[in-house]
Amino acid sequence: MICVQRIHVRLLSRSLVRFARGSEIGNERIKNPSTNKATTRQQRIDAINMRTQSKLFKVDNEFAIFDHSVQKVLDLGCVPGNWMAYSKFRLCQLHNLQEENFNEKCHILGFDLLFGTPPPGVSLIQGNIFSKMAHENILTHFKEIALRDLDRNTKIEETDFNDLYYYKEQHETALEQEIDRLAKNMGRLSVVDIPAEVVHQGKLKRNQLLQSIEYRPDLILSDLGKPFMQQDGFFNQTNSRPYQRYHLNDSLNRPTHEPLKSSIDLADASLFLCGNVLKPKGTMVLRLARVSPSDPELSLLHSRLESVFGTVTKWSNETKIKDNVDEDEIFFICKDKRKDSEFDLKKMFYL
Repeated sequence: MICVQRIHVRLLSRSLVRFARGSEIGNERIKNPSTNKATTRQQRIDAINMRTQSKLFKVDNEFAIFDHSVQKVLDLGCVPGNWMAYSKFRLCQLHNLQEENFNEKCHILGFDLLFGTPPPGVSLIQGNIFSKMAHENILTHFKEIALRDLDRNTKIEETDFNDLYYYKEQHETALEQEIDRLAKNMGRLSVVDIPAEVVHQGKLKRNQLLQSIEYRPDLILSDLGKPFMQQDGFFNQTNSRPYQRYHLNDSLNRPTHEPLKSSIDLADASLFLCGNVLKPKGTMVLRLARVSPSDPELSLLHSRLESVFGTVTKWSNETKIKDNVDEDEIFFICKDKRKDSEFDLKKMFYL
């Protein structure tokens, strides 16, 4: 019985001490509300976004990755959109564009496994960087954008001629005749297969146009790694499901469970995509979120980058990951991409 009483006394004394400490902290917070104030989720998200944008800002100031020659940008690992927002701001600044006229001269495409809402006027593709189909979709997207711009520029050049009075008269007469012809044929509609020759000629003409223009992006930004905190869309599965799969799927959760090795794998995937998508003389900014400086695969990655680019600079933001001296955040600033005939990606990756 005495032992039980002693135990109760000890528990009571501990509770009184905790209560006293809590009272002191509570009184201090009442006197100084800013002291020991808990950080909200939104404040942490805002801090992450500001820190992420500042990294690209420092890279741009140091290496001038944005200049007047840059009009098309591909952002890999774009969600939640910090680097896309900065890229759009810099392109508008360089080319003297208003936000509503951004797509008249420039274009930005974001790519990520996660779903996110891009800034206005910016495109986004959701996919897996290790998927061959995803690489083809990115390339097809830039081809379609180039053909759209070519068609729009051709129409602009014809505007002066179209404004002539006699041209308008001829156009209106031809339009009336076409309307009459369509009205007569409305009753004889039928489903007809397009001949294979016509389809082949259309594809051939499209490929010829693409050979005459440069459709590939001028700059690729790669920031692939562990996803940030989910910022919105908690009420639907479109936003939340990719975050859940990212952690539960064994083929997708390596950035979370093996961050050091996954950074190298993601960098290799970005380089492989860059070899096919980035135009010659283009630039790529490659960020490795967490990597060991002593990892021998890092030297292999560096040599592969030098095989594709004329200039490769290893740069660090002088930040350690959780004060761990064995883990760094490393950037590779790769400029002056070589011609496609000067390197072989299949030999480089032993394919």
